[in-house]
This record gives sequence, C-alpha cells and structure tokens, in this order.
Amino acid sequence: MSKRVLLIRAISSIFVSAFAFTFASATWTVTNLTHSSGEPICIAWGASPTSIVGEVRSQSAINKASLWDPAGATWINLNPPGAEYSAAHAATATRQGGMAYVNNASRAVLWTGSAASWIDLHPAGGDYSVVRGMSDVDEVGECRINNKTRAIRWTGSAGSWTDLNPDDSYYSIGYATSGTEQVGYVVQADGIVRASRWLGTKESWVDLSPPASEESMAYGTDGSTQVGFIKLNNVRMAHLWRGDWISGVSLHPEGAENSQARAVLGDRQVGFVRMGATMATVWSGTADSWIELHSLLPGNYSSSQALAIATDGERDYIAGSAYNWTTQKQEGIVWSQARRFVSGTVSFGGAPELASVRMQFRHANTGALIPHEVEVPIAGDGSFSLRAPGGGDYQLVSQPKGFLRRVVNTNTVASSLSGIQVQLIPGEIVVDGVIDIGDYVKLALNFGKMNGDWEWDNPDSDGITASDCDLTRDGIVDIADYVLLSTNFSAVGD
Repeated sequence: MSKRVLLIRAISSIFVSAFAFTFASATWTVTNLTHSSGEPICIAWGASPTSIVGEVRSQSAINKASLWDPAGATWINLNPPGAEYSAAHAATATRQGGMAYVNNASRAVLWTGSAASWIDLHPAGGDYSVVRGMSDVDEVGECRINNKTRAIRWTGSAGSWTDLNPDDSYYSIGYATSGTEQVGYVVQADGIVRASRWLGTKESWVDLSPPASEESMAYGTDGSTQVGFIKLNNVRMAHLWRGDWISGVSLHPEGAENSQARAVLGDRQVGFVRMGATMATVWSGTADSWIELHSLLPGNYSSSQALAIATDGERDYIAGSAYNWTTQKQEGIVWSQARRFVSGTVSFGGAPELASVRMQFRHANTGALIPHEVEVPIAGDGSFSLRAPGGGDYQLVSQPKGFLRRVVNTNTVASSLSGIQVQLIPGEIVVDGVIDIGDYVKLALNFGKMNGDWEWDNPDSDGITASDCDLTRDGIVDIADYVLLSTNFSAVGD
C-alpha cells in the first residue's frame, strides 16, 4: 500500500451517532448517518453548506429520499406521499433534488426540506427522469423521451427543461451543475462513453475525453474545474479537467487498481481509490496529493467512497458511504474538517523571485511531516495562500532549490492565519543546512559553465549539477552567483 495511505486507526472517542477521531493535531470528525436515520441501510449522495442528502432503505426494503443536517443530528424522510420509493442525489442550502417513483414512473423531483414539499420536474412525454445534480439556479440529470435517454437541464419547473443531448449522440447523462456549466457523459456512434461539459445548451457541448481514452465520465464541477475518470488499458483513473481535454490532470495514485473523482470544491477533489480495498479519498489537484479517508473509520468497515463535498465556510463536509462487514450493510458517512488557510508573503533574499515554491506542513509537537508537498503559486508582490491540514499547531516548511530551509510556525487551531513571512536565504548548493566552504567549492568548480554545457544538467559524484550553482538563474555560473553566496556565507537553515 502506498506510503501516502494513512494507517492510523486509533479512535479517540466513540459515540452512538458520531465517531470523533484525532490523529496528531489534524482533526477530522466522522459521522455515521445510519444511526440518526434509524434505518439499516443508508448512503449519502450529496452535500450542501447546510445539509446532507441521500437515501435509506427500511426493513421493508423501501428506499426513502433523506435529508440530514451536516452533523447527522436530525433526519427527515423526504419520500413523497404516495411514492413507492425515492432518492435524493443533490442539494443546495434550501433545496434538494433527486427522484421519486410515482404513478408507475421514476420522476425527477425537487424538495424544500419536507416530503410534502415535493415538486414534479418530469417532462411531458418522458418515460423516466432523474435529478442528479443542482445549483442555486438550475438542476441537471436525464430523461428518457422519444426513445432516447438525454442529459437534461431544468430551472425549477417541469416545463423549463432543456435537452443537452448533442444531435448526433446515442444518449447522454448529466451528473452535476455549477449554475454556469454542466458535466456528465455522452455516447456517440462509436459507442465510446465520453466525459462531457456543457454551458447550458446542447450546442455548447465539449468533449473532455482524451483521444486515447477507452471510456470517460465527468461527475462533478465547481464552475471552473471538472472531475471524473478516464479509462486507459482497462483501468479507470481519477482525472481533473479545466474546460477541455488538453487541460486534463491525472489524479490516479501510483499503484492504484482503480480510482474515480466524484466531486470538486475549489482546491479539493473527492472520490475513491482502490488499492486492495476501495477507500474514500480526498485530493488537492495532483495524483500524489491523495489522502485516503477510509482509515478514519473503525476497523469493521471494509470499503468506503466519497461522493460529494460542500463547505459552510468554517468546515468542509465530505459525504459518502462505507460498508460495515459486521452488519453487512452500507452506511452513510460524513467526514468533516475545519477549513483553515495560511497566507502571507515570501521574500527571496536578493535572488530572482520564483513563480511558485514547494511547501509542506509538519506537526509542531513532533516534527513529523504531513503528506504532501504543495506547489504554491507566488504572486508578483510575493503573496501566497494555501490550505492548512485542518485546525492544529503546525509548522510550514519551505526549501526551494538554492535556498536554505525555512520553518515558520502556523497555529490554525482557532482560525486561519494571515500575515506570515517566509524569508528565504539563497546560497545553498550542497544541501546540508548551512552555506559554507562546501558550497564555495562547488560554485568554483562550475564557474563559467552555462546552459547547454554537458555539466549543466548532468550531476557530479555528489549529485550536484552546474545549474545548481546558478543561484541567480540567468543561465550562467558567474560573479553574480559568487556575490550572492558570499553575502549569506555562514547562514544556517531552520
């Protein structure tokens, strides 16, 4: 199993309706929704700043659309009067969307917090319809009409529906909407399932599927980033896009058997990774940023998946489900974490400014690094911002190439932290924590070397290249590099 996998299963405290876990100083709260609903089977499909939605299955095997508060303290049965069964798939702060089986048909529906509030979105003439995603201004899903399953967009009423299915496509499904864009998939004449993006009309359809992909689907969008998976060599791999297939970034962890990203919110993506077991996962934009959430559950849960993410500004809520092998039931789960950011400025000590700096948090009390390093963009005025790993006592570690390591205290227990200063010191060529004679020797041996010379990118026996000695990053090792190193001679890193 990857070293990125969190192996911690220690339980701080266990309650009837919620399991609270603390590992080191990064705190997650894990809530079991099954207990609050009182039903044996449960799954959470969607999340909003104020609610979690999904479905429960009663002892009589009737699925009921369900609404919880994010803490799982309250549960509301949304199954409409007269409906045989139902499911809620998405939510905003005030509305919920999904389906209900009424009058011998699956019908797309909206709710506003109660079973009696349901609104029928089913298009006239449709065989079946479902809401799968929603925003404050629209809903998306599918309807089978005129013998074809079509991705559909609504704006709050049955008569408002818009067909998103491209004219030359066999069928399509809509999974999520940000209000400005919708995502899902389209199947064309070649039979390939293609991750898709729309801007409200079928004419705006964009194929997100890379040319080599055997299959792809887009499940989530926040308006600028789309997530889902692509299939290569018969392996489904979590994927991220920013508007077109060329922008695609793989989120698939090394060694994973399968992975999918199901939802996105800003700098976070959620889904699952299979490495022996299927594990709920959160990413921060790259494959190596993945952190699995499954190990926060008690040991009797054999698999889990994260399907939705929302925030109320103070905490992030990640909703999904996990399989309890003791009860042999699927159970609704919410992982939540304090939403904290660290911001400030970086100075480069007279060296040319960098466009980005790799930074990593570590626990202040133990010094243990928290996976993973993040490439943090640096603005023209030196300012930066990055997410902290929850509320806790951390240190921010920065060590770009050619600089001493700097460590800054960043306590985010109570709130986000702003105004920190990362003052980098240039001149370290040999990475040993001090600028000394060893760095001088390497610079002297490479003095006069320039980009294009063999030594520029080929390391010596100590692993040092001529480019490592180019402290001013101007393509040549010269007197300017010597001056910069001399200025900081004897400086020691943190």
